[in-house]
Amino acid sequence: MIKHVVMFRIKEAEGLSKEENIIKAQNLLKSLPSKIDLIREYQVGINAKESERAGDIVLISAFDNMEKLAEYSSHPEHQAVVSFLKKVWFDVMVVDYEY
Repeated sequence: MIKHVVMFRIKEAEGLSKEENIIKAQNLLKSLPSKIDLIREYQVGINAKESERAGDIVLISAFDNMEKLAEYSSHPEHQAVVSFLKKVWFDVMVVDYEY
């Protein structure tokens, strides 16, 4: 299995406040498991504790293997969410690992 972890730091953009973009990003991310059957595990969380080092949203998902993760990454539904996220993040970090 492959664990895919993504942490986003969100900004005010697209005519929405930072907080509004966080909620919109969360809702878009949470919609993906019902649209993409490659996903084995999926969690989306909003940061609960402010810190200079903290991200705003974390996505933790799992896939059978790297090939399935690559299929997910290029899936049109995922790409639509990424298109929005690219407009509202100012920092993003990704870790993919086998477990």
